[in-house]
Amino acid sequence: MEPSTNKPAPRRVVSLLPSATEHFAALVSAAARLGHTSLPELVGRSHECDFPTSYSSVPTLTKPRTTFTSCEDTHNQVVNLLQSDDSLYEIDAVTLTNLAPDLILVRAAYLFSFHRPHMHVSYIQVQDVCNVCSIDRPTVSCAMASNPNTEILLVNSRTLANALEDSVRLLGKALHLEDAAEAVVAANWARQTALTVTTQTIRRPIVYIVEWMEPLFLAKGWADEMVALVGGQAPVTTGRIADPSVLEPPDLIVVALCGLDRHTTVKELRSKPFPPWWRSSPAVQAGTRHVFVVDGNQMFNRPTNRLLDAMEWLGVVVANPHHFNSIQGFPVDAFDSDAAAPPILSEIEAAIVAAHAAACAANQARYNDPATGYGVFTSAYLLDRQACCGNRCRHCPYGHANVPLEQLHLIKSKNTMTSSVFLRPPKPSATGRLGYRNPKPVKGAVPRDVVVVFWSGGK
Repeated sequence: MEPSTNKPAPRRVVSLLPSATEHFAALVSAAARLGHTSLPELVGRSHECDFPTSYSSVPTLTKPRTTFTSCEDTHNQVVNLLQSDDSLYEIDAVTLTNLAPDLILVRAAYLFSFHRPHMHVSYIQVQDVCNVCSIDRPTVSCAMASNPNTEILLVNSRTLANALEDSVRLLGKALHLEDAAEAVVAANWARQTALTVTTQTIRRPIVYIVEWMEPLFLAKGWADEMVALVGGQAPVTTGRIADPSVLEPPDLIVVALCGLDRHTTVKELRSKPFPPWWRSSPAVQAGTRHVFVVDGNQMFNRPTNRLLDAMEWLGVVVANPHHFNSIQGFPVDAFDSDAAAPPILSEIEAAIVAAHAAACAANQARYNDPATGYGVFTSAYLLDRQACCGNRCRHCPYGHANVPLEQLHLIKSKNTMTSSVFLRPPKPSATGRLGYRNPKPVKGAVPRDVVVVFWSGGK
């Protein structure tokens, strides 16, 4: 029997925020345990809403405009899109409209409430936490401008209380499941209390929770609170760190890169020499059992009930790092900073890397080599040209595809293409050595308007 009567019909819900999807699932599950028989339905989700897996068949409505290549490059992609006032995500407006949702869950951006009658949409604002983690409200509101009577609930969290209480209650009210929300909040509070360390130690270990490597971002907000609650100490400054040398060196490093699994995170860590703050930290000097890679797509980065799973594990490793693998199923690996580490760059090599990165960020065609003073083309400029010149450019993005075979041994850097590139067709040549032959005319053939050249970029 339904616990309460005269309630509105179950709502059709679209969630475009992964944390909101997890809260939705927890509320529906709690409501079912309380005896509710008429439950809201998730009819659409974002591409990042991957938990619970039972929602995998629900239509996906968004896709990113960035592609992860490396921390540094992905950060630059995000910055460039935000500077152009463009959304980081695309939305399937047609499918979204056809789904006719009663409620859409979106990341919050401001701290006020308002109503736009001309768009037939009400906005309920909560807290802002991140500009890049999910689709923005303006993009969603534009997609729903013609759909009347749709409520957009803007949900996100800054603190542990926001994640485990406020957002749950807010969503419970919107779904008419207030009793389920109170049950979830009570369970969250009981577990958090049980995990909190009350004994005081002489010295609390400094814990870095790294959510991005280049530039360096240390998790803040609820992450700082979790560290303190389990007996650790977060650095004084978190968020984006311009100069890590001014921070307290970490005794424990937890790498939970935002949105990345463990395999991708380890690959990223191995791709470049470790920065000085990393190499000199007590966490690294103490051995491999003081640096850990955690699945950042599941733990620490989403403000949901699973923060309590992360908090439980964090309490274990703060107390004794050697017990890092004692919680069955927790997605963590110990990381050996010395195993197969990339070579440390010389000063001149590091200067070249920095000069090239600065020139690319400024959309410059070339930079001056710090050692010789000669001008060197940037990879960004060479990509714009859409052609490999075959001159063995230092930053050739095409893998030196046009270099004659007999000259390949002269290339010190065997560049390879790391992402898809658009190439202009090579010029026709008599021999076809570095281009394509003009085909023989075929009797009766239709005159060609377009020549399509398929080129792998290799030999």
